Amino acid sequence: MLGVAVCACGGSGAGQTGGDGGIDSSSGGSSGGSSGSGSGSGGSSSSSGGGSSASSGGSSGGGSGSSSGSSSGGGDGGTLATGSICPHVAAGDYEQYSLPPTTGLPSGVTALTDWTQHPAHGGWNGAQQMDDCRYQADPGGFQTWHGKAAARLEVNPGDDPLNLGENSERTECLTEQDASGNQWNEGPSSGTLYYATSYYFSKSWAATSYPYSVFESGGSSWPGNVSTDCGSAGNLCNSWSLVLQFHGPGGGTPWAVLAAGSTAPGAPQKMWLSGSQDVQFSDGGQLVPGAWVDVVIEVDWATAAIKIWRRNEGQAGFTQVVATTFPAAVSGTYMKQGLYRGGNVSGRTDVLWVGPTARGSTFPAVEQAAFGTNAGP
Repeated sequence: MLGVAVCACGGSGAGQTGGDGGIDSSSGGSSGGSSGSGSGSGGSSSSSGGGSSASSGGSSGGGSGSSSGSSSGGGDGGTLATGSICPHVAAGDYEQYSLPPTTGLPSGVTALTDWTQHPAHGGWNGAQQMDDCRYQADPGGFQTWHGKAAARLEVNPGDDPLNLGENSERTECLTEQDASGNQWNEGPSSGTLYYATSYYFSKSWAATSYPYSVFESGGSSWPGNVSTDCGSAGNLCNSWSLVLQFHGPGGGTPWAVLAAGSTAPGAPQKMWLSGSQDVQFSDGGQLVPGAWVDVVIEVDWATAAIKIWRRNEGQAGFTQVVATTFPAAVSGTYMKQGLYRGGNVSGRTDVLWVGPTARGSTFPAVEQAAFGTNAGP
């Protein structure tokens, strides 16, 4: 389950809190944590000054390489840029808000990322990333298996755009918005909503979500007995990897997250839901390296009931893998997508791809918008 192990601290600004307490993974491969939060409402400034650029000079632009490779479908086979292509950026606060929304939304869709219309930020309201290279439409034109433009995400050691200094790293965009730029903040009065998105994890994806017990095991091959007492080691003694968050307003712990990583040395890469408790996918959640996975989430915000469907690349229909209920979400909950990782990540560069992300009133509406298909639940 999610848990704060150290503190909830960080900068603050208009509509921005940035708190990011340390993460305490429970045993059994759970991840968790509090994300450095983004804007709750209104176009906010960075934590140390006005406007949407960062206090230490704004973001560093553009990539230094290209993904090349095929224009659609999976199977990276060494053709995608799975290593770092982005320049080093000096430590500082790098946040952007009041970014332009996607326009021309389909019927029944109230928010949509479109990496063709907005190659830099997709239509999200905010971004927390060291520079625009780290979250952008794939430079080589890589697409989802449905032929939709995809974004490439990169997180390098030291990528701390909120400048929290809490051994956490991220590249995330946040807060869905309608075609007029009005932000969507969820809560018990939001009714039932659907969210659709897709992920591509390459064959070299090696994220970890390890509990304290892994780091305390003497003689283990990874990470090799870092500490004999993890209780005093904080974020140096666990790891987490979150690719989507429903985050409460301000700092603190997210309401619900999708995690993706290996939960023990030698264990396969998988995806699961975490919040007040860990909820494993009924199919085991195992990821297929070098292939896309489509995800549709239904949230009944009035009852806090959550359902999740998944579909692997090449499959015609969806499989329901989660049906659970969490405690009620706080009004003002908003979405973050990207990669938030931390603890001991063994100096990795992590790269993944995401397709369009849709918010809407029905399953068919978000499925069509995000994937261009009509399979239904």
